[in-house]
Amino acid sequence: MVKVNVYGMDGNVVSKVELSPVFSTPYRPDVIKKSFWAVQSNKRQPYGVDVLAGMMYA
Repeated sequence: MVKVNVYGMDGNVVSKVELSPVFSTPYRPDVIKKSFWAVQSNKRQPYGVDVLAGMMYA
């Protein structure tokens, strides 16, 4: 595991901590892009044909 410095508000090293193994996984831009678009696609306004289209109050 990798040890990293923890800095205080004054900019000095306060302590060292070990990072979790999850931080040693390789960088995968394809996975990041796919998850980004999956989240963004849920934000779209749904649209489509409705049986009552034009007959509902606005």
